[in-house]
Amino acid sequence: MEKEIVPSSFTFDEYIINKSNFEVNQDFMQTDNINLDFKLNTDFQVNEENDRALIILICEVFNGFKEKNYPFNLYIEIVGKFSLNGEVDVEFANLCKVNGTAILFPYLRAYISFVTSMSGMPNLILPTVNVLKMLEEQ
Repeated sequence: MEKEIVPSSFTFDEYIINKSNFEVNQDFMQTDNINLDFKLNTDFQVNEENDRALIILICEVFNGFKEKNYPFNLYIEIVGKFSLNGEVDVEFANLCKVNGTAILFPYLRAYISFVTSMSGMPNLILPTVNVLKMLEEQ
């Protein structure tokens, strides 16, 4: 039985890498295993006048890399731009924040993978995350 596809009430327009900084630890001493250390923060802004939303993901991989003997530090700020169709209320804003973050996160993962692979280091692929739980904990 065919089901009608219901379009989303918001549209992913584009993303921009707003900031990116990659720095190699020249004093890195290889150890057996390196535990992945990354932090991910989000910011969400809605402009009700033009029915647009911005989701900003800020990720830092291996913060304190020199002190903790990590191979590098990578800081990224990625901005996703979304168009909203319909009224903006608190429930809709929360839904957009969760879904928008889930849409944007794979672009962040791909960018990190690309940057690390092009640096001459082993390719780093961030694990998938439970976006809803992550946002609840922020």
